[in-house]
Amino acid sequence: KEMTTRLARQDRPIIVGPWMTETGFELLYWIPFLTWAKAYGSLHEDQLIVVSRGGAAPWYRHITSNYHDILSLYSTDEFRTRNESRVQRQQGRLKHVDVSDFDNEIVERVRHARGLDKVRTLHPSLMYNLFKLFWRQNVPMTLVEAFSVFRPLPKLPLGALAAHLPREYVAAKFYASSALPDNARNRAFIASTLAELTRTSDVVLLNTPDRYDEHADFAAVRHDRLHTVEHLMTPETNLEVQTRIIGGARAFTGTYGGFSYLAPFLGIDTVSFYSNPSAFRFDHMELAHRVFASFKRASFVPLDLKDVDVIRLGLGRTEARQVEPSEVVGR
Repeated sequence: KEMTTRLARQDRPIIVGPWMTETGFELLYWIPFLTWAKAYGSLHEDQLIVVSRGGAAPWYRHITSNYHDILSLYSTDEFRTRNESRVQRQQGRLKHVDVSDFDNEIVERVRHARGLDKVRTLHPSLMYNLFKLFWRQNVPMTLVEAFSVFRPLPKLPLGALAAHLPREYVAAKFYASSALPDNARNRAFIASTLAELTRTSDVVLLNTPDRYDEHADFAAVRHDRLHTVEHLMTPETNLEVQTRIIGGARAFTGTYGGFSYLAPFLGIDTVSFYSNPSAFRFDHMELAHRVFASFKRASFVPLDLKDVDVIRLGLGRTEARQVEPSEVVGR
């Protein structure tokens, strides 16, 4: 609270960020924390400059319209390499727990690009060092709730994207992660799930043309009703494009993680999957359940793959159609 109050007292531009990592933490913790900080400190919108990556500006519009994309300052490969070096210097810690040399360099580049003299920063380490007591299970979830304002994200119009999409569709984003590792069993499940979905619906697969972090997209399945959109994205617009497409979908499915939070923030019913429950903290899932239930807009259903067959049995179904190896593209 003292830091937020000090920022409000100084008539200087405030660079908010930079944010360089997981969309899940950005959506579930960082943006709600900033929403609280702006209200508590009476920070002015024109004083704030959000710095993130990949076209995340729409997620921050209720905070400020001033946004600077890191990928306008660095190539995709350079950003990924520099960010990986930052993580290595932090002994493998991905989180923004400290202000790194790369953080300072980004702030300087933004300051120079915008012709600013002196600036202050509101860095994610402030939020991480506050909430770590909850993540370490030393305090209850009420700590996060006391310093967060959760609000739905507005759906964005498809605009020119509509000409490239079916009239009605399900959005899907399956990527390899510690929660859903890249192995033969998981690849077969994803292929079968997409094949089953395309029996009754068009599916828009949100694979990206570039790799921005440690998460790699699972390969597509050949099917007439499966649509890919890599050609509609650039490094600086990929998150905005995906946000628009998810907002226009009738449902979302994919890997449990960041994008499975984005969809219910947009009011889209979501079913996501994981196969390695020991790879993530269930308190994040619990918080997400509480937040999305409070919105009363969309269902949020994360499922362990081992439970899927039980659910099918309960619904009077046996198994999904098996996918032939020739139908899987790129693997």
